[in-house]
Amino acid sequence: MGRQQYLTRLGLGRSAFQEAIEEQHTTVEIAQNGHEAPNPDDHADGGYIQQYDSKGRPVNPATEARNAEMRRAQNSVLALVGVVESREHSQRESEVDLRRAKDERQALLASEDEAGSILEIVLTLVPPVLPWSIDSFIMRYQIGLYDAGQPFAYCLRTFWTPALAGGLQGAYCALLAGGAASTLHAVVRAASDLAVDVIAHPIRGAMLRQGWRRKTLRRLGLVLQCWEVAVLRCVDVLLLPVHYWSMAQQLGLAPAFPLLPPARSLLPWHPSSFHAFGWEPLVNLRFVGVLSSPAALLLFYILAVDFRSNLDLPIASKATEVQYTGANDTDLLVDRQALPRQPLAWLLYQTYYVRAILLRWCGWEL
Repeated sequence: MGRQQYLTRLGLGRSAFQEAIEEQHTTVEIAQNGHEAPNPDDHADGGYIQQYDSKGRPVNPATEARNAEMRRAQNSVLALVGVVESREHSQRESEVDLRRAKDERQALLASEDEAGSILEIVLTLVPPVLPWSIDSFIMRYQIGLYDAGQPFAYCLRTFWTPALAGGLQGAYCALLAGGAASTLHAVVRAASDLAVDVIAHPIRGAMLRQGWRRKTLRRLGLVLQCWEVAVLRCVDVLLLPVHYWSMAQQLGLAPAFPLLPPARSLLPWHPSSFHAFGWEPLVNLRFVGVLSSPAALLLFYILAVDFRSNLDLPIASKATEVQYTGANDTDLLVDRQALPRQPLAWLLYQTYYVRAILLRWCGWEL
């Protein structure tokens, strides 16, 4: 072997007493595969040429190529019978499975959203309809439409007789009177609420993109919230004739047909409109009279029944500069706010002070 002397010296070293033997250093070219490239000048007679890798180990490229071909053939046979699989195939299958799982998840979320929307609509429409007849009977009994001296069974039979003997029209007049007007009122309110949200959402986004200070954003948000509440309350005021017609039919004070009030009654300036007589005070007082008018009482009733009314009203603490006391402080540390400057803070102080008095009267140590 031509490199035996070189390898022996690398492995054992050379003794200091051994004569130095001049070696013939030849330039060794390394091929791209890490093997020593053969020299075409050596063994020109066509004999075998031993090749070495970069670390001096003998190699045979033909044998390595044949072994690689054998391994590929074996892997192909194993992949054909399903024992092993190629890395590209496994990665491709994993990507397909991941995409399929993602599509199934998106389809499931879409179906859940659709089912949730349907359930929300059903839960919005069904609960008011189911107890409608019971509420109608209770309200008619409370206003004295039935004789209180008669037994309850007699009053209930009087209420159900038109529904059982009058056919479909009689059933509607007895059980669902005012339901059509109430449904129209609810649909218009929901549509107006949706329209206000659609208009206010881009405005909020534009305000956040301006980069204003937090205090400025809070004030503008409060103004926008007050605008939303004002628009919704104006819609409630305009729909008062529809709600009045619905309640009159439910109480039995108005005929069940026609289902909806005349269109001219929705005009506030029309003589037959509810606004023409609904705002007349029931008490001859300046401020209390306006609040005790039928229209105001009906509007308060709408706000009380609406479970979202507390979310529509702005939070009073955002419009005031109130410093709350700590957990261990007494109520005496709360500063009394002036009425002209801070009306909401003055109201909060009064309610807090009344609550403290009631708690002391009940025996609590504050």
